[in-house]
Amino acid sequence: MEELSDLTGKTVLITGGNTGIGYCTAHALLKRGARVILGCRSDEKASEAVRRLREEIPSAAVEFELVDLSSLRSVQDFGDEIIRQEERLDVLILNGGAMATDSRQRTREGFERTFATNYLGHFHLTNLLLPLLEKSAPSRIIAVSSAAHKMASSNFLDDLQLDKNSYGKFRAYCQSKMCQVTHCCELARRLKSKNVTANSLHPGVIASEFFRGRWYESILKWVARSPEKGAATSIYLATSDDVKDVTGAYFTNCKQVSSHRIANDREIGAKLWSLSEEFVKKALGS
Repeated sequence: MEELSDLTGKTVLITGGNTGIGYCTAHALLKRGARVILGCRSDEKASEAVRRLREEIPSAAVEFELVDLSSLRSVQDFGDEIIRQEERLDVLILNGGAMATDSRQRTREGFERTFATNYLGHFHLTNLLLPLLEKSAPSRIIAVSSAAHKMASSNFLDDLQLDKNSYGKFRAYCQSKMCQVTHCCELARRLKSKNVTANSLHPGVIASEFFRGRWYESILKWVARSPEKGAATSIYLATSDDVKDVTGAYFTNCKQVSSHRIANDREIGAKLWSLSEEFVKKALGS
């Protein structure tokens, strides 16, 4: 992997940046001179993350804004605030994520929670920030997805809310990650002439707070990668000149690899986009 670029003068927004991969990504980009905005759900955790980053990197230009990705109204408010206060956005890293509990959970807006948190909130946020990203071009959109997307059903669009078949938290997770990868491919097509790239990645199985409290947490500690190693591909996609013109691709270990065969299907990508827009309009009444 070639030496990564200096990011002085660049602004980066990272969702879920207060812990795990997001925190390590923020740390690395701050060391390279970027100004970093963390999009976080918890005021307490975000404040602590900012304190630590400033302590570890005295020159760090880092701040946070609150956002609950499972709530489209919260995402709308967050996006509006970013547009209001920022003159540029060079890199958008869609890092925040969750895996639901064993039982089905609905958001206040009526969406299956894993789908809403991992994908739909990010879909809406990206659309809100596209004008700023286009204004700042060349710019980059990076989605932290998972190899689990390859285990999603090929007809996932028929049951995005998992209403038709029995609910399973891992099934919901896989499906949300398939949506992320498919969304990036569709974004790449739509932004082809805008000098804005969109790529997704698999960070590896990571020993982070994501799995805290689950019965297999102790097992994962033996096989999982550290958050620092898991952040490597996000950092690479955010900084490397090797990928400045690459878009609509899927990466792991800082290398382009194949995603699920249907993720780059034009018809599926367009349909997912259309359905997502309908969900947003219905939830926000616009």
